[in-house]
Amino acid sequence: MDCSIKNIKDDLCTALVNQNKDLVIDLSELSLDLVFDEGLTKDIPLLRTISAIYKTGINIKDRHFTKKLIAFINDFNQTTITEKRYIEFRTKMQDTNYKVKAIEDLIVIIDRARNYKKIKWITNLFKSYIEKNITWAEFCEFCDYTGYLVISDLRLLKKLLDAGTGGKCLSYPSNKNEISSAYKLINCNLVCINMTTDNFLGTTPVTTIYYITDNGIKFINSIK
Repeated sequence: MDCSIKNIKDDLCTALVNQNKDLVIDLSELSLDLVFDEGLTKDIPLLRTISAIYKTGINIKDRHFTKKLIAFINDFNQTTITEKRYIEFRTKMQDTNYKVKAIEDLIVIIDRARNYKKIKWITNLFKSYIEKNITWAEFCEFCDYTGYLVISDLRLLKKLLDAGTGGKCLSYPSNKNEISSAYKLINCNLVCINMTTDNFLGTTPVTTIYYITDNGIKFINSIK
């Protein structure tokens, strides 16, 4: 696939600046062989390029990348973006330096995604970037987090968001799974903790309150 990476980059750029909600393929219902049927790919330059490569024979890794790339474009085509922000993004993509960096970063991010659920998260983060809710640096950083976090971690982050400034007390062992998620989120700077001790009848019990950080708020609001 390396020999045709330039064509893939060019076609991915075309797909991003020409969002088409009518061109959506249900990957859950179709095999790659059916996806690359001429009738399904003729109107989508990116799929035509990948189809030509696919038919020459590709390895398992490239096959997975292919499906993830199609999944990303599918999700992107179904995403609603405000007209003003989308026009601004398309204008940015006319700058060669910006376009090259954006497309190269996206290809690396998509290739690293473990599954199609993570692709959905990446698409939501990309939309949030286009809407100017996060910077490009934050987009890349948050996409890195998607490779580390799982859905249960996001559920806890949402609970902490709902808890507001009061935070949420988690105690072991009753909340051991959430505590495990919390420390993963702390490593990503999405959650912080406050520990207090109280003297009571000669003992010093520790109370640990978990709070969502500003970064965490931005992340969960962008990925959902």
